[in-house]
Amino acid sequence: MKSKSTHQARLAPGTRLRRMLMQFAILAENDLRRIPKTPRHSVHALRTRMKKLRSILRLAHGQIAPTAGTAITRKARDAKDTFDAVRNQEVLNRLLKKWSSRGTAKIPGQKISDAMLEQVRLLARKLQRLIAALPLDALRWTDLCRAHEKTYRSARRWMKRSASGNPEHLHHWRRRVKDLYYQSLALRHLGGMKRRIRQSHRLGSRLGKCHDLHLLQRCAGAKLSPAELKRVRRLQAELHKKIFAAGTKLFRDKPDHFGRSLS
Repeated sequence: MKSKSTHQARLAPGTRLRRMLMQFAILAENDLRRIPKTPRHSVHALRTRMKKLRSILRLAHGQIAPTAGTAITRKARDAKDTFDAVRNQEVLNRLLKKWSSRGTAKIPGQKISDAMLEQVRLLARKLQRLIAALPLDALRWTDLCRAHEKTYRSARRWMKRSASGNPEHLHHWRRRVKDLYYQSLALRHLGGMKRRIRQSHRLGSRLGKCHDLHLLQRCAGAKLSPAELKRVRRLQAELHKKIFAAGTKLFRDKPDHFGRSLS
């Protein structure tokens, strides 16, 4: 019996890309139905699907009209951002419970309303219509590889910009690393992807932890004692070392060499 990944690799690239994009939009509707019973898990799943959709769409940006790509990107972003306050509240309360001796004092957050669910449901359905209309039939594997190389180049550039530890630069780098990770999953049949998937996932996870600690200090630092803040900053410093060690390993190849390795 042939594996699913082998079957997917034999599909025309445009067909494969459309199926992935459509699946994210359809599954987002399923997540919405589950939110009343499992809000934390379902919100996380929906937000992740919208991030994946935007990352995978980047693989076709050179072949579709900018207006079409922008429309899909904005709707996926709006669907994800609808639950940003809910996600931040959950992260902050989890971190306060771990780091603060006064962790019982919770951060008030936004409740998930029926209006929010309906808004995102409409966005998910609009996404499905827009994805169905994308002209992807002419897409070639070389187009996808070229776009993936562009993502690698951008992520590598943001690594250099983040050397000072600027939180905003680190956050931008994290987004590009996630793009690289999600695209690597989509192109897993290509050579070298197993290592790249593993390394980009590890780096993205560490950058995510670093971002959460920055969020804790910025939004709830007043709830931490000086000693607790000191421990948080010490962990951040340790994370920075691990982050740049992992980044140096992942981005050791120059973009041109990276691109040739995909062929």
